[in-house]
Amino acid sequence: MTDAPDDELLAPPDATPIAPPRQTPLWAFLSRLLLRLEAWLRSHGGRRLRFGIRAFWASVTAVGILLLVGPVINAPLTFDDITSSAKEATSTWIAKDFSADYAVQRGADGRLVVAVTERFTAVFPDDVDEDAIERVIASQYEGHDLAPELRGARLDDRAVDPRVSTTPTRTTYSLGGGERLTGSHTVELRYDLHDLAYDDRDLSSEQPYQVVKWDVFGPEFPHAVSSSSLRVIVPRDLEGAFSRQPTAGLSWLLVSGSATMEPEDAASDPLVYEITNDQNIPPHGSFWFTFRFEPATFAMPGPSALFFVQAYGPFLPLLLLAAGVLFAFAARAVAWADERGRAWFVPESQPRRGSTVALDARLWEARRTAGLAEALDGWRRDPTNPVLTRRLARAAHRAGRWGDLLPSLTS
Repeated sequence: MTDAPDDELLAPPDATPIAPPRQTPLWAFLSRLLLRLEAWLRSHGGRRLRFGIRAFWASVTAVGILLLVGPVINAPLTFDDITSSAKEATSTWIAKDFSADYAVQRGADGRLVVAVTERFTAVFPDDVDEDAIERVIASQYEGHDLAPELRGARLDDRAVDPRVSTTPTRTTYSLGGGERLTGSHTVELRYDLHDLAYDDRDLSSEQPYQVVKWDVFGPEFPHAVSSSSLRVIVPRDLEGAFSRQPTAGLSWLLVSGSATMEPEDAASDPLVYEITNDQNIPPHGSFWFTFRFEPATFAMPGPSALFFVQAYGPFLPLLLLAAGVLFAFAARAVAWADERGRAWFVPESQPRRGSTVALDARLWEARRTAGLAEALDGWRRDPTNPVLTRRLARAAHRAGRWGDLLPSLTS
């Protein structure tokens, strides 16, 4: 394409000059990134790369559809799930004489460590086919890592090494030799929990305090419980840091009950708080205790990495979407300009030296329009030739239609 004469570019005498808008620095920066990306793709491009990019965006689309219309992952138990579990109390093993001891300790660094000892009898009905006793412990609590640390385990008065499996929020201890378990089996599990407390504030009085609140059964306990007891052992020097009397209780669905815990011997050191329950508890029950201390009683760690992922992770797709919109606007530098900052693109219709328009169309995998490009190229050389004109009209009429598919692919 030849440049226009200078007299055609002169503005009329009465014209008002308007400066073209200048691109922002952000637009120019994103345009440079896109141009470099385009250059890299052109230098490394190939069929494998193209299919890889298509597969990536297809997977992104599939994930988006799953999040929009798919099932809820880790959905909480519904009312019907819990009520129906009471009818299926014998579908798994039953915990008999469940007891848990929690020894509260404050280390030299002021951090809280709770030594837990659990003992219970796992009773397997005749129609239950299981080969392990699993105990699920929460490993993330109120934004920080509890770092469960196993101290030992016994099965039927024999020391065993449980299989330990972890997820981002839970730790599971599995006891059993891989064979089907029948009858009754005594279980003893000892582990430590770190930084079990968290900072909170009373809603009515706005009084701040540190809370040690824990569910003895854990985040997942689909077993019926017969006769349970709980003991919390607290050093005497922490008694003066109580902001309220300790409490404990049981709950299942809408049925719940709580009581204030009193030490067995007010003069002992350490203080022992105990509560027992002789009633049967259906599956998915809750057996909890709460101790409230004055603020700064325990040194607390910062939030864990998982906390930031859960708190700010949902906003990441929005940030990616915002960045994608900016790149979409900046993509005009690649799609509609030959050079950054140009207000329009300059078409280049001359074929490459030593090549033809039809060959270039085939090299760009535009076989469906290769015949039209070839007819157009011939017509431009002699527009007055009626044969070339009819050939161009026929190619334009056939281009893109089903009848032109076979000739364009075999040519």
